[in-house]
Amino acid sequence: GPKLTSKMDDIIQRGIAEGIFKDELSPNYVFSAAILLVCGPDTQKYLIESLGKIDLTEATTMERWKEFAADMILAALSRQ
Repeated sequence: GPKLTSKMDDIIQRGIAEGIFKDELSPNYVFSAAILLVCGPDTQKYLIESLGKIDLTEATTMERWKEFAADMILAALSRQ
């Protein structure tokens, strides 16, 4: 909802202001993309399993997906 979107916008803007995050990124786009990546296994299970050949029914796969999602989001945001 709006409160979560506002909080994420504040976090991303603070990261930009502190030089931690890239400044050319749109907070709304970043937040939307992160949500899609994080929720993908629930909302796009068939797509991920069929195109990515990833078995989302395995608990270890879901743990790896969570780590992958976090790493990918941070890599996209980070200046390094």
